[in-house]
Amino acid sequence: MTGALSRQLAELDLERQLRILAALDSLPDEVGPLSLRDLVPLMRALHVSRPLNMLSAEALAAALVLDAEIVVSTDNPMLQGGAEDLGISYRIRAR
Repeated sequence: MTGALSRQLAELDLERQLRILAALDSLPDEVGPLSLRDLVPLMRALHVSRPLNMLSAEALAAALVLDAEIVVSTDNPMLQGGAEDLGISYRIRAR
């Protein structure tokens, strides 16, 4: 199974795919994953109007920690509702 971004990458010509992958391999040190040890307590404490699955809760908690917006390629009403409840910007990226 591949996701929407993986499919878009696969549609590019090989040279462009390789440039993108090389850029991902050389990300700055400050770009990296957040610790679930930090996110899980916040995920459990989220107060939203509808139940969340773990992935949506993680996205919302990460957005709060990073003071970031949530950008999706496919609308997710559960995630959008949680973002609205928490005052997090949510937008759908045009394909």
